Amino acid sequence: MTVDTEAAETFLRLLAEAELRQAVRSGAHLRGGYPGSLLHTAAALATVGALDDRVADAIVGDMDAALALRHPGGPAGVAAPRLRSMPMPPKVPFPPPARPASGGPVPPTPAGRLWAAPAGQMFRLHDEDTPANLWVLSVVGTPDSTWCAVGAMLQGRARHIPYGLRVPRLRALDDRGGQYGMHFSGYSSETAASGWLSIHPPVPDDVRWIEFYGHLDTPRLRLDLAAPPTPAQVTVDPAGPASPGERLLDAIAAGMLTREADVNLGNSLDTIVAALTAAHALPPGSLAPSRLATLCQRALLDAGPGLVAALEAGELPAAGLPEPWTSVLVHSVRRHRPAAKTGIAPLAVVLPELDGIRFVLAGLHSEPDHSLLSVVAQGLPQDDHGHKLGFQWSQWFPWWIRDSAGQWHVAQAGGYGLGGHELATLHLRVVPPLPRSVTRLDVIITGRAARVSATVPVVWPAG
Repeated sequence: MTVDTEAAETFLRLLAEAELRQAVRSGAHLRGGYPGSLLHTAAALATVGALDDRVADAIVGDMDAALALRHPGGPAGVAAPRLRSMPMPPKVPFPPPARPASGGPVPPTPAGRLWAAPAGQMFRLHDEDTPANLWVLSVVGTPDSTWCAVGAMLQGRARHIPYGLRVPRLRALDDRGGQYGMHFSGYSSETAASGWLSIHPPVPDDVRWIEFYGHLDTPRLRLDLAAPPTPAQVTVDPAGPASPGERLLDAIAAGMLTREADVNLGNSLDTIVAALTAAHALPPGSLAPSRLATLCQRALLDAGPGLVAALEAGELPAAGLPEPWTSVLVHSVRRHRPAAKTGIAPLAVVLPELDGIRFVLAGLHSEPDHSLLSVVAQGLPQDDHGHKLGFQWSQWFPWWIRDSAGQWHVAQAGGYGLGGHELATLHLRVVPPLPRSVTRLDVIITGRAARVSATVPVVWPAG
């Protein structure tokens, strides 16, 4: 399926003209607001490859300049932010390269390039201001970068820390006498912290173990870097055929299911669907707009009123929701939900390459109101558009998780930063939070032409 770039550019320019007239009439720009759907639509067209980034950015910039010219005395910068401020996807070609015709087990990852070792061990933080236990979930590395996924929890009778837990400066030694520094990055609350310890310099491949310590006279924690990875059943199957527009709309739906989308699309959904249709990024008779309209209707989301009206009027064909969507929706409206898990679980699963990117499942950290899946990625781009994640990026890698009780979860990444390193660290928020009874997870990631599925056991040493 070939998108029509000329039609996409024409649609966006006409939309800009219409919204400029509306902005001038309403005076919205004088109140510091940017009206309409131009920015979201430009990002969507650029995401599916229907419009070059520079062309989309120029059209948005022209809108900005036109508003400024009409009201030179108005506040600076109240018009459209540039498209460069919007998160954009990795640059990947479409259609995708060929993939295996049938699914099957994946051979173990060769040692040396990208490795992961589970830990699941506790290091007691001997700090009067931080009476906590630091759990090391896994160690992930390449020849150029080494990271530990960690989670900290207050000791049982400790009081809440008003400014959040602090992870003190740690150091490490290896079996050959080498010394390492560590730097913590992540988030902390009054009762817990979750994040990453970057180890510098990187740990060489032939090191067998490293030991953590806070001070030379404190107990040490030894981590076996040769420990086998978490046992997992990993398969690769062909992904179902889908156009770039359909993948984008389904990714938007996944973000809306978390109820915490980065942007409030509102009426923009109607314009995005119209733009994708005009650019031939949606095949004739596609049910993706119907699925999105059905989701907005059933979940009572304040978005896509035109799509919902078209569905109710029979102008869009009726479409059922996929099982994972329905499962997440049903959980959100239940009065008596299963109690969420509080705990930390180690994971170390290196997944096969997907669209040029390798992912490593590095651990779980769950609290009553949220669950986080720690992930390391190799191959994510570092450019002006790739420093943040949004629906534009996640369309290439939607993450769905099914737990051992059959409940589906959607996992959304908030952002990532390479920071000059080869590996990127991510925290994926799992919605809904994991229940206490979970003992196994099926993690499913879909790329352009292939789908990776990993069934992993979950053991909670801390909870």
